[in-house]
Amino acid sequence: MSAPPSKLAGAGRASAKGVRCLYLGDVAKTAVYETRPRVSDYVTVAQFELKEDITVVDLKIINNLSPFTHNLSAKEYAMNRELLKKIDEELAKPMGSNDSDLDYIPTQYITDFIKSIEDSKGFVFEGIEYSSVMQEFGYNLAIFNPDLFRFVSSETYKIEKLDYEYQ
Repeated sequence: MSAPPSKLAGAGRASAKGVRCLYLGDVAKTAVYETRPRVSDYVTVAQFELKEDITVVDLKIINNLSPFTHNLSAKEYAMNRELLKKIDEELAKPMGSNDSDLDYIPTQYITDFIKSIEDSKGFVFEGIEYSSVMQEFGYNLAIFNPDLFRFVSSETYKIEKLDYEYQ
């Protein structure tokens, strides 16, 4: 259990087709919801362990940032807040069964930009953290290098019921 090999990797929010990316949920329930199973489906959820400390871009905290508490430039904050919030929303937006892989291109582009950031000391981001729209208060983590995590265990669940809300 890990990210699929490159030749089998499909397009995802943070990765183009053929690019390995390990998608994780904060808890098993988020991971199950993100797979969008049907009643009577079986879903296997794996637990992973981080091998070394990494740094990720945390997009889910955007709504809680303040220039008064996070030592941010008020001008930069005002200029970028809505854009960063939109990025988090796009990463979390559920895809329908009729949507195309092309709908992932904007978030893949943003992810590729984040991957390309490297400072003079070789510091890089290893992933992005973003809100889950499938599980309230849940979040997801897309890891660019799946080898940074080690498989620990897995458990299989049978989906007994679904709970949809609608308007």
